[in-house]
Amino acid sequence: MVNNDKPITKISDDELDRFKYSKSLFDYIMSYDGDECIVFGLEGSWGTGKTSIVNMGLEYINSSEFDDKKSPKIIKFNPWRFIDQNQLLIKFFDEIILAQIEDTQTAKKLFSYFNRLIVPVLTVSSILSPSRTQALLSVSKYIKEDEDEKNSLEEIKENVDNLLKEKDHKLLIIIDDIDRLSDKEIRQIFQLVKLVADFPNIIYLLVYDRKVVTNALNGTQKGMGENYLEKIVQVSLKVPKMSESDIERLFFDEINELLKNVPEKKIDKDYWNSLYYAGLKSFFTNIRALSLYFNALKFNFEILKDLINPIDLLSITVIQVFIPEVYNGIKENKEVFVGIFNTRSSSNLEKEQAKIRCDEIISRANEEFQEDLKEILLLMFPKLSSVYSNINYGNDWLSGWSRESRICSHNHFDIYFSLLIPEGEISSNEMETILGMSNNMDLLAESLLKLNEDGKIIKFLDRLENYTSILDENDIEPIVMVLMDIGDLFTQEHGGLLKPNTSMRILRIIYQLLKRIDNQDERYEILKNSIIIAERSLYIAVHEIGVQDQEHGKYDLSQTKKPEEECIVNSKQLKNLEEITLEKIELWASNGRLISHSKLGEILFMWKKWGNPNNVDDFVKTATQDDTGLINFINGFTEETSTVFFENNLEKVFWRINLEFMKEFINLDDIRSRIENISLSEEFEELDDSHKRAIQLFLDGKNSNN
Repeated sequence: MVNNDKPITKISDDELDRFKYSKSLFDYIMSYDGDECIVFGLEGSWGTGKTSIVNMGLEYINSSEFDDKKSPKIIKFNPWRFIDQNQLLIKFFDEIILAQIEDTQTAKKLFSYFNRLIVPVLTVSSILSPSRTQALLSVSKYIKEDEDEKNSLEEIKENVDNLLKEKDHKLLIIIDDIDRLSDKEIRQIFQLVKLVADFPNIIYLLVYDRKVVTNALNGTQKGMGENYLEKIVQVSLKVPKMSESDIERLFFDEINELLKNVPEKKIDKDYWNSLYYAGLKSFFTNIRALSLYFNALKFNFEILKDLINPIDLLSITVIQVFIPEVYNGIKENKEVFVGIFNTRSSSNLEKEQAKIRCDEIISRANEEFQEDLKEILLLMFPKLSSVYSNINYGNDWLSGWSRESRICSHNHFDIYFSLLIPEGEISSNEMETILGMSNNMDLLAESLLKLNEDGKIIKFLDRLENYTSILDENDIEPIVMVLMDIGDLFTQEHGGLLKPNTSMRILRIIYQLLKRIDNQDERYEILKNSIIIAERSLYIAVHEIGVQDQEHGKYDLSQTKKPEEECIVNSKQLKNLEEITLEKIELWASNGRLISHSKLGEILFMWKKWGNPNNVDDFVKTATQDDTGLINFINGFTEETSTVFFENNLEKVFWRINLEFMKEFINLDDIRSRIENISLSEEFEELDDSHKRAIQLFLDGKNSNN
């Protein structure tokens, strides 16, 4: 329960005795016997178990213990799974209609009302979009004709109200994880509820962090987010605060399990109690904090358990997980923290400088933790006692710290950091934090682009492969969408003899994620939506569908063809994906973005396969009429690669240009004189390095060392 940071889904998994509250909550909600719509809000900060409470309540409603006469129809609506407001609006109404579909008359009235209501709200493009068509068809197949065509919207609404009032069962609509959305998306959810909040026999249960939601609503309500929220939510219910004793019990259950095989003589209980009550316990306030901590600790402990002092590892991991800035500060200032000050040679200036540096490192923590942190560091690193007080340790202490494998020992300090966050690595905590953003695609994309800027994206992609088999299925679609949208922007690490390049890393991740889903239709929808919304990348989509072609044995007779049922998508779906990707290529060609793409040659190749070759020829002819277009064109056929010399295992990296491949799209003799003139012109020196290199490679007709 503690280690996966996922809400529990079964009452039998309840270790905190929260089912009592969950049962009371849903009994209270379903005791409402009025006809008018009512909106309940379940409020609690992140990590307080809101979703677990909802999951247990749903199990309770479906159990024999619940009064079946009050049993509602339930819609658990996940707003973050939809691309934009139009799709959100359509799908929400579609869900309500489908909940009534066994009653054709009610479904028909709802369809007529919703269709009349939302069409003016939607953009023209969304009305004609595939998602709009699909949503309407899923309901309209039950409805042969629209008898309300001549009625006013108010008359249709009155008919719907009367029909819903006659229902024996209420409709319970649960919208969870609202606080994980962006501010804009949060506002859209409450606008949506307000739009249809007056239907009879409908109960809403909105689940959110009140502070997050009111801050988001302030953006459009001129600082009146609280008032707006209260107008929407009639009954606010608070998740009970988890008791300190419950959290502490879970914490020590996990600690005891982790240390059960550690010799007792290696565990200094007094030292641990001093650290824990000095401030370590203040970092553990909810289940999510425990999960983050133990996810990192178990990984670190398994690797380092034979080399370190277990109490120091428990403590430094708290700092690693919750205050990484301080953790890095300690790691980078070894001389401040380890050993002792020599009473004979150490000057007051040296101690003052150490204090300044240590104060700066402590100041990186939130102010509320700084005093506790200082006490923790004084215990872990006795040298600091000489900085902050008159307590001094002599040389006789050093051998003891070394025997105990303490972090304050010169011989052991580096071990605590060598396998936790090596330089350029991605920590487990950082991985889980980033993957935890999958419900907010904008935030996830921003985080990955920051990793790319920091030179860590390749390491992230490498480590992501270790998570693809354990990620929640709900996280698959947003991760695939983000990779498809920004994959072209990542550092394009060259492949080698046995090493995949960046795009192949991404495609391998996408493949592993999609294989987690058994249904070809669902996999197709994910790929289709990912390609449609991708704005910043093109090659990842082209490459992905090209790989799907290979799975089906298309275009290459030597390629072994997989049985269709083993492929990611079926042949009909693949044809649709080719057409969608082809439209994307042609869009990039028309708006001028395609000619400057670094993978131009490979994209043109697939354009010819999927589309009209004459269109490709026309594009190349038009795009290369001026010198800028011509330079971009030949640059799109260059690539970085490497060769490994097995006798000394050295890798030589170089650039090459594929002139044979280029011949398929342009006559090389026709452009050679133009390229030569460019190379001799004054403008040549003003070109960037990649364009200069492309020109030189073309004229030399050979490879260039990097």
